[in-house]
Amino acid sequence: MKAIYYLLSFIFISCNNEVRIAPEKRNNQISKLIIYNKSTNKYIADTSIIENLKIISEFDQLLNRRVKGSNFNVKNSFGYYQIKICSSDTNCQNLDLIYTVYDGVVIRYEGTYFKQDELERFIIKYAKKSYSGL
Repeated sequence: MKAIYYLLSFIFISCNNEVRIAPEKRNNQISKLIIYNKSTNKYIADTSIIENLKIISEFDQLLNRRVKGSNFNVKNSFGYYQIKICSSDTNCQNLDLIYTVYDGVVIRYEGTYFKQDELERFIIKYAKKSYSGL
């Protein structure tokens, strides 16, 4: 009986396809986030610029807690938010927060797709038209 339990536990653990991505080592600190609304959500500003270092630090921590996923269907979507992550030397990287039909919110960053609900809530919170702390 114990052997069956251990075998089932091993199969369950080995079938888990999520891979935690190691935090990045950035040479340059993030100095600015620019959020472009490419979705149908009109409660979000068309363009938001965040330069508050406390908010940027929170974003960076959330970004480093991402979990890689696989086989996301991003072809059918309701739109997306494009976030430009800029360092002090105006070097920017893109992060796309995509609202898919079948897989919910999927994030694309550096060619990798993953899910991170906290990161989505963060973007929505600071990109709302009514938010004045930018």
